[in-house]
Amino acid sequence: MTTEAGSLERRFWRGIEFGDRYGIVLVAIVTTYILLSTLDRTRWMRLLLAAALATTMLLVLYASRVHAVVVRIAVAGVTLALAFVLVQSITNSDLFSGSTSLIFGLLVLVSPFAILNRIFRHPEVSVATIVGAICAYLLIGIVFAELYLVLNDLDTFFAQGPRPPADFLYFSFVTLTTLGYGDLTAGSRAAKTVVVYEAVTGQLFLAILIARLVASFAGRRRKAD
Repeated sequence: MTTEAGSLERRFWRGIEFGDRYGIVLVAIVTTYILLSTLDRTRWMRLLLAAALATTMLLVLYASRVHAVVVRIAVAGVTLALAFVLVQSITNSDLFSGSTSLIFGLLVLVSPFAILNRIFRHPEVSVATIVGAICAYLLIGIVFAELYLVLNDLDTFFAQGPRPPADFLYFSFVTLTTLGYGDLTAGSRAAKTVVVYEAVTGQLFLAILIARLVASFAGRRRKAD
């Protein structure tokens, strides 16, 4: 009886296991992008945006099966950051803004590497592998957007003058995909240098990693057929 109960418990936990479910992560990333690019960072909207970003980052870590210690540290950091944002919303001030930006910045920076570390360990290329690579690609765009905001605090980033935070996200993905609309351009020398790195990263990521994964997946399917 005990053995049967233990078997049921193992099946239950396997059923709710979140590892490698990058489809859910992709939906979370796209939702977060829409919120960040459409909502103004007003008094209470900051709390909603922070909650969306925190949820997405934690989903990334859980799906990527990072070490339990890292997850605990991330949960503690996210809880602290959300508490800071709540205080900011209540007081309508910028208290702890530096600490909040640092916590979320570190999580955003780590997230694409966590995904890549996981999908490179897959024994064979699957749909989850390809979707995970797409998630990492989108997160790279968010990483550079946050970096551009940091550079903007040091010196005006755009040649067109000060712009709202949503424009940095828009500019990052335009650069990552090398669309080059030209409505916004980098102004400072440091900004131009980082923009070039993002454009090169985006092209190499698509041309080498994702193209290779798709080719491997297609080859495996042909062999299976």
